[in-house]
Amino acid sequence: MKIRSLLISVLIILLGCKTIPNEEDLASESSEFKALKTLVDSRNLVFEAQVAYPFQTNDIIDVSNELMSQTENANGRFSLSANEDYLKLKHDSTSARLSYFGELRTSGYSDARDTNIEFNNTVSDYKVKINEKKRHISISFKVKNETEQFNIKLLLFSSQKGNLTVYGSNRTTIRYDGEFRPSKKHN
Repeated sequence: MKIRSLLISVLIILLGCKTIPNEEDLASESSEFKALKTLVDSRNLVFEAQVAYPFQTNDIIDVSNELMSQTENANGRFSLSANEDYLKLKHDSTSARLSYFGELRTSGYSDARDTNIEFNNTVSDYKVKINEKKRHISISFKVKNETEQFNIKLLLFSSQKGNLTVYGSNRTTIRYDGEFRPSKKHN
């Protein structure tokens, strides 16, 4: 019985041990995070959305699952691989064209078939929060188009992956996962 308890204790200790990163890994992580900070400071980046996760009610999820069976889209997850969904941030301005899946809260749209999130305007309330411990940077700001205001939250990681959450004044919230890169100078 004592041997069994000892073996279980040793197994728990071994499973609980984390590998210690070597100096090379730490230096690489540090330089990647430093590059991310520099990119955010430049305010010159493009986020390319690859997957959309709309906030939906249970009824909408049931309907979308039925409609999306036999595709790569299901259960509130929509692949954007065939689209060119993006958000560009360039100094004090931002532009975006993002596919939208969710519920519209107003009938102020001239074309109900085109409910994409689109804007090209200056930003307000721009804020950056750097989390050194978790090695990510959060950017938040507000932007308007002709029909509504959007609150934007962009979470960026050193791996050049990130997620974008869009809170619209006339629609339900949607989140996008994707990658980001520096914007080209001629954009």
